Amino acid sequence: MPSIEQLIKLSTALKVSPAELLPNQDDEIRQQLISLRSQLSLIGMKIDSPVILEKIIDHAKSLDPDLD
Repeated sequence: MPSIEQLIKLSTALKVSPAELLPNQDDEIRQQLISLRSQLSLIGMKIDSPVILEKIIDHAKSLDPDLD
């Protein structure tokens, strides 16, 4: 994370508000989604049982019916 002085210099150079350079809640949620999807993908690749994979898929669909 840059210092306040660096943030002000950068925002001045880019002609934007310093607040625009800081991560917001949407950025944090997006990063969390990317991380969780990556983790889920890696775990899924390690599972060698079709039964377990089907259970995971069925459970995910029960949580969100739009996952077809």
